Amino acid sequence: MRQILLATCVPVSTLLCARSASAQWGVWAGDSLLAAGRLASAESAYYAAARARPRDPIVRTALGKFLAARGGTRAGAVLLEEAQFFGGDSISLARALVPLYERLGDFAAIDSLRPNVLMPSERKRVHWLKDRPPQAALRDSVVLLSYRPVADGDGFGTVLLRLGKTEIPAMVDPRAFGLVVPAAMRRDLRTFGTERGSDVAVADVVRIGGIVFSNVPTTIGSADDKVRLGFDVLAPYSPSFDPRKGLMVLRRPNRRAQPQPGLRVPALFDNNGVRLLIGGHWQPSSAAMPAMLLATRAWTWDGKYGDVVLLP
Repeated sequence: MRQILLATCVPVSTLLCARSASAQWGVWAGDSLLAAGRLASAESAYYAAARARPRDPIVRTALGKFLAARGGTRAGAVLLEEAQFFGGDSISLARALVPLYERLGDFAAIDSLRPNVLMPSERKRVHWLKDRPPQAALRDSVVLLSYRPVADGDGFGTVLLRLGKTEIPAMVDPRAFGLVVPAAMRRDLRTFGTERGSDVAVADVVRIGGIVFSNVPTTIGSADDKVRLGFDVLAPYSPSFDPRKGLMVLRRPNRRAQPQPGLRVPALFDNNGVRLLIGGHWQPSSAAMPAMLLATRAWTWDGKYGDVVLLP
């Protein structure tokens, strides 16, 4: 009987391994094409793998992360949720879902996310924000702001930011989340505790020109830290930057907005910041060529399609 059982089990295990290898091969093909800058082929490979293995958590995770980095944050989050449902690594998927929910302003989803992957102070802040999500009050559908471009790759430029009674230049940083401030600005913030050497906080009101941002997630760093405004705060408002005029434009979200005309440069926006596809290679926005391009050419962030659009 034991021999019969073994003879029966071996083909089944072999089949399962073959299916897993097939699914991973589809993901590896997409990852390889994406790394090589072949964006359309990579997207086709991810979708083909998802059609072939619709319940495979590895495949759904890969497609979800790809779509989220290309501007499809909601679709990416749904795919990661499905990957959890289909038996994917719950801890790594929960960690991947947190920044997507943050961009969506869905702190209730983070609060109910299981397993809990947040530190205690982070969870306190999320619990507070779920009933008070970050918002921005724009006086008009289009708002003009002053900014100063930089070409050293440290960020996209600086804007004057008012927190409490303090007005200070803040670097627009694609690698930062929310607001990052030095310890001296603690008095103007709502704090929830300390994690990894930094205080977890919320700025009740942040003003940039005539725009009022409320309930902005904030990290209080050391005394030497510069003020940094995460690009994730501005990205939902389709920001445009004109370095020659020193003007930045923010727009009210419009789901029916048409694609912005201009020369489109594909981008990836994730926890690593913004990467641009230039000359067939992905380059971080901090690299010399992208930094100089964004500091000298007028451009718009088209988050809906995941592109930087160079304007005429």
